[in-house]
Parts: sequence; C-alpha cells; structure tokens
Amino acid sequence: MSGDSDPELVPHTPEASSGFPEELADRLQEYLANRGVTDLERAAMVGGQVVDLLFTVDGENTAVLIDAGWPPERDPARHLRLTHARADVLLGPPPEAAAPSPPS
Repeated sequence: MSGDSDPELVPHTPEASSGFPEELADRLQEYLANRGVTDLERAAMVGGQVVDLLFTVDGENTAVLIDAGWPPERDPARHLRLTHARADVLLGPPPEAAAPSPPS
C-alpha cells in the first residue's frame, strides 16, 4: 500500500515535520505540568532505548514515544511495524514468554 493511493495517508516531509516531534513533546510537557506532573525527563534512556518523554506519577513511570509519521521513501505499513516493535522493546517480553520454572 502506498501513501499516494490514499489522501488520508500522507507521509511527513522534512520541511513539514521540522521540529514537529519537539513541538508535540513541548505540548505534552505543558499539558502534564498543568496537571501537576513535574517529574519529567526528555530524551530519556529506558531499557537501552531512547524515549521522547519519561514521566512519573504516583511512583509509576510512563515512557512516551512520539511518532512524527513515516518518511516518504518508507512503506507506511513497515513504519507502523517498526514503531510497534520499538514500543514492544520498552514493554519487554510478555509474561508467557518468561522461562519456565524448573521442575520440582
């Protein structure tokens, strides 16, 4: 599927997206600050991966990845798969993927 075939699917261009992720991070940081969230870090490392924002509320960390869209030369479906894979790395393996317990 190509981004040209659907007017709703428009890839970002360097000109159009210049500063876009930073603007979204600024807006989210302002939104969170207005709700009392002050423990926030930008470009934080989580599990060896850089996340756009990391904030803590009630002792719970939340990592935020900002997706500015896919580059014109990349298939949008591939971009989505890579974005999901990046998020999965942050979450870690599902509980059922844990090593089985040794027999007793």
